[in-house]
Amino acid sequence: MFGLSLPIIGQFIASVILQVIAISALPMTAGFTKIGPTLACIIGFAVAIGLLARIAASGVQLSILIPLSAAAVPIAVVLVSIFFYGEPAPILRVAMLIGACALVGVASTL
Repeated sequence: MFGLSLPIIGQFIASVILQVIAISALPMTAGFTKIGPTLACIIGFAVAIGLLARIAASGVQLSILIPLSAAAVPIAVVLVSIFFYGEPAPILRVAMLIGACALVGVASTL
């Protein structure tokens, strides 16, 4: 990965965390009718996408950046939904999601 440095890694982690927070705030928005959670959701997504844009502008290849983000965010959101929203976690569903995200990660390295 070209341009990989500690600030880039930090921006990527911050972007993933902000995306997870924004997605996790969606149920609290009540269909974007509650202003606080709606603003948190919108700002979280805007800053996260802005960080991804800065990372891409620094020279990191999109063919690596986007699949890694696409693999990390769903796994983190599933963990949030299980532990904070009490959703069921059938082993088969979790295993298939982790397998699919692993395949995305492997495909990004080819």
